[in-house]
Amino acid sequence: MSNINVYQSVWNKFLPLITLKVKSAIRNGEVQTIEMDKIDFERASDKKNSKFPFDLEMNEGRSQKNKKTSAIALDFARALNENDTAKDLLKVGNFKFVLNNKFVMSISANSVMQANAAAAENAVKEVPSIDEIPSTMENPLVEEALVEEEQVVEEESTDAKETPAIEDTTPIVEN
Repeated sequence: MSNINVYQSVWNKFLPLITLKVKSAIRNGEVQTIEMDKIDFERASDKKNSKFPFDLEMNEGRSQKNKKTSAIALDFARALNENDTAKDLLKVGNFKFVLNNKFVMSISANSVMQANAAAAENAVKEVPSIDEIPSTMENPLVEEALVEEEQVVEEESTDAKETPAIEDTTPIVEN
């Protein structure tokens, strides 16, 4: 088995959740994490004792490759660039993706440039909510993202309640 696209199926499984976490990283400016399943990576790998951890930096949608970039990181970058939604989100800044030994991926938006702030906001708006993404897997991580998405919606609705409503003062005329 070739090292090209070995992990593509794993990344395709997690891509909807990763896209939501990238969106949250842009909006909140905070590091987002996703717990992944080691078994998925082991099943996809053709080698025993493979090393899965990686650091990948993407600047305006392009991966910053170096000699140490692993096959798993390259497959991840390829999966992100093949997904239109993720590709649009990543074009607006500098992102860092880190998969550690415990299979927890950290996603950080290092700098979303001020000049691209409008593009970033438009890209974030175009990302569908977790309810709109068709589920091709049963995964507790998707439900975790759903709970986080609901919390964001609740926070936004709380902010809307604090804004005073404008009352209609038009007099009623009876004929």
